[in-house]
Amino acid sequence: MSKVKIEGHASGTGTLNIAAPNTNTDRTLTLPDGAGEILTNATSLPAANLTGTLPAIDGSALTGLSAGVDEVHYWYKNSDFSNTTTQTKISGWSQFSANSANSNTMSESSGDWTFPTTGVWLVKLHVSLTFSGSLNCYTQCSIHTSDGTERTYGFGTTVNSTTELTSSATAQYVHNVSNTSTDTLSFQTVTSIGTSVGIGGSFRPRTNVVFIKLRD
Repeated sequence: MSKVKIEGHASGTGTLNIAAPNTNTDRTLTLPDGAGEILTNATSLPAANLTGTLPAIDGSALTGLSAGVDEVHYWYKNSDFSNTTTQTKISGWSQFSANSANSNTMSESSGDWTFPTTGVWLVKLHVSLTFSGSLNCYTQCSIHTSDGTERTYGFGTTVNSTTELTSSATAQYVHNVSNTSTDTLSFQTVTSIGTSVGIGGSFRPRTNVVFIKLRD
């Protein structure tokens, strides 16, 4: 019959007490058939000692973690729009049908954009134009906050195709929305020479904007 032997430590002076729990049930503690140490709540377990199939992590009790990107909104110009040497606000956008998966939606009125929820948003604007003028002409698209400040802009130079002069420009901005009523945005275009037409249309939308919520 195997025996249990408790040995003291020659250098230690403390006393170890083994205390029984407050229970009315008989229990059996079976020791493993191998050398090792008993782990306690004060023990560090090296990751290399973890073997076998680990259980799935349950994050229900974790706090302070973001759920990741959960809102992406894609809008486009469904029709052409005019553009001149004076900055012109782009209005009359259409929502891409895939946005129906979002529980919230962006709102646009006369070119002013309202966000559905507070948080930090990445805004990516792309504008395509065609115009009559000179190859020395450029176009610009810009993103403005509600106070009228131009926060960022992108330039595009002209390309002479066989039938028309074309240009495109892209601008990106990270917008912190703390108040959905007042922290609005607008998009504007301008050209250096002549009059241009912004290209719209639902087939391969060439003027579009994407709103991505990065975090709350």
